[in-house]
Amino acid sequence: MPGTATRKTVFRGWMGGLFAVLVACPSLAHGTNCDSKVANVSIDASGKVFVATTVSPIHAVCNIVSKGDFSMPPEVCKATYAMLMSAKVSAIPIRLYYTDVPKCGDIKAWSAQPSFYHAELF
Repeated sequence: MPGTATRKTVFRGWMGGLFAVLVACPSLAHGTNCDSKVANVSIDASGKVFVATTVSPIHAVCNIVSKGDFSMPPEVCKATYAMLMSAKVSAIPIRLYYTDVPKCGDIKAWSAQPSFYHAELF
């Protein structure tokens, strides 16, 4: 059938394009999800939001005043700060997502983690 051959060709082209993007941009291919409970949440005078979990030391994830080097804009950072506080108070697990962190335990204490991009409660 001509339709099936066309779909296979389109699919192969799409997969080839995706492969090319992942090879050219390896950070898109690798991400780290850190599942744990929040041990500490804080904010400093400059607006940096810090979080420590049961698997990673305290580190900055965003800034509520200016984006700076972080991937998250201030408006989203404010909501993330509220979510982190909620997770801390409720003692419920949270999943934090990073693109340039090989393992959750590799995060250095008091470091900035500009590759943090997402958080979810579960």
